Amino acid sequence: MSRHSRMLTSLKYVLLICLLAASACSTKKPQEELPPIVIPPRGNAQASLIIHQFSDFQCAPCGAAAYRLKGLVETSYPGKVRLYYRQLPLAQHVWARSAARATVAAAIQGKFWQMHDGIFSNQKSLGPRLYQKLAYDIGLDVIQFEKDMKNSRAEAIIAHDTAEARKLGVTSTPTVYIGSIKLVGLKSKKEYAKVIAEELAKLNR
Repeated sequence: MSRHSRMLTSLKYVLLICLLAASACSTKKPQEELPPIVIPPRGNAQASLIIHQFSDFQCAPCGAAAYRLKGLVETSYPGKVRLYYRQLPLAQHVWARSAARATVAAAIQGKFWQMHDGIFSNQKSLGPRLYQKLAYDIGLDVIQFEKDMKNSRAEAIIAHDTAEARKLGVTSTPTVYIGSIKLVGLKSKKEYAKVIAEELAKLNR
């Protein structure tokens, strides 16, 4: 090997070492993963019978369904059922999406169901003022709550549930799945209770 070739080879090694050193000393850090937003079920989180309620906070029948299901899960069948709220804000309801974001923002601080119940109890007053008042009333850090309402993760939760609704062919609210039974539209408390009892009986066979 000529002297010129040896010099070129040595230079390549020096450059390689410099590049490796620069990489090792880089100030860039891996992006930290944000904790997931946990929206717990209403009722016993270990219960075998699962209810999914696809719902819209500006939909009056959804409010009635939520009230009836809450009574059944917490009072009529305590410990036997878990209810998951699935976000499906409809395009024609101007406040539905912001209300959904408010509940997800509350979930970050562990108060999803408190915000859920507060919004459904005040459906005629939806808007930023109500969300802020409810956040204060249920003991949230209001400043953090308002930041979380603008968080892209909140929108991701809504998008996930909406996509799931499309896969299932759900186009209207309320749509409730009790075990394997799909119920479209508002049903009486008696009808919800009948389906719950039948589905529990199937599980106990």
